[in-house]
Amino acid sequence: MPVRNVQAGVFDFVDELLFASAQDCQTWVQSGGLEWEWLAPRGGLLDGPALMIAGSFTVMWDRGGPLPTGAIKILTLPVRRQGMERDAFAAHWTQRHPGLALEGEGTKERLRRLEATLAGPLPAGLPPGIVPAPFDGIGVIRFDSKEDLDREFASAHYREVMAPDEPRFTDPSRSNALMVREVP
Repeated sequence: MPVRNVQAGVFDFVDELLFASAQDCQTWVQSGGLEWEWLAPRGGLLDGPALMIAGSFTVMWDRGGPLPTGAIKILTLPVRRQGMERDAFAAHWTQRHPGLALEGEGTKERLRRLEATLAGPLPAGLPPGIVPAPFDGIGVIRFDSKEDLDREFASAHYREVMAPDEPRFTDPSRSNALMVREVP
């Protein structure tokens, strides 16, 4: 895991379900979709309850264009620093930190897209086997290739600016990250 101030996630897979609105998500959950369409076929694969985060995602930066084959992304699962208010965490994570990231030499050429989803209330009526995740959100850092990812995290800007900024708003001992290849 190239992100310095997180634990490597111990998850084998992540499913991202996107809905047009919170109401659409709530309707799907209440109709049994989460239980029968998602949990039933996967339940036997799980070693414990499925962790869930819900919220609206924000695109913080996007270079645009189609994703090439071999695109890779990192999912960050931050836990805010102890004693930090949620609004202060949200402002730092979604405004200050991405602003710093985009200042890096060559970052805009290597980075494809940045997204953040602040954890919000979960839909009502979750089936047994689905529990709230212990994270304050999900971040998406997308690259065209593993080589771009490696160059970005090996850069002096990441080591000297970005990595030291991460503990200012997150708890590294409780935050996780996963490097994944997306399968739509």
